[in-house]
Amino acid sequence: MELQYILLAVILTFCTAWLIRYLYREYRQNLKCRNYGCAGCAFYEKCKKARKK
Repeated sequence: MELQYILLAVILTFCTAWLIRYLYREYRQNLKCRNYGCAGCAFYEKCKKARKK
């Protein structure tokens, strides 16, 4: 029974860490490219490439 709780804790910790990392990257990307979202903008391609990293 304790093994189940340990596995559940590990899985929840992993999922929470992944979610925090994902949200941090999205937030950081929005700060960098906040003003250059239109497709006609000269910086659009640069932001699009940076997002893939």
